[in-house]
Amino acid sequence: ILTVQAADNDDPKTDNVRIFYRLVGQMPETPRNLFRVDRDSGVITVQADSMEGTAPQYTLTITAEDAK
Repeated sequence: ILTVQAADNDDPKTDNVRIFYRLVGQMPETPRNLFRVDRDSGVITVQADSMEGTAPQYTLTITAEDAK
C-alpha cells in the first residue's frame, strides 16, 4: 500500500549504508497485526485477511536504522 524510504550518508562502498525498517506502532491499536513493513525494502503491506470492522484510517510509526 505504501513504501517508506530513508537515506544514510555513510560511505556507499560499505555495508553501513544499508537501512532496516521496523513497524513500531499503530494507532488505533488492534488486537491483531493488520500491517507489515518489509525489513529491507520499506514496503508496507496489509497482512490481514479482511479489513472488515477496522478503523477507516490508521497512523503507522516506522523506524529506520542503519547497519552501523
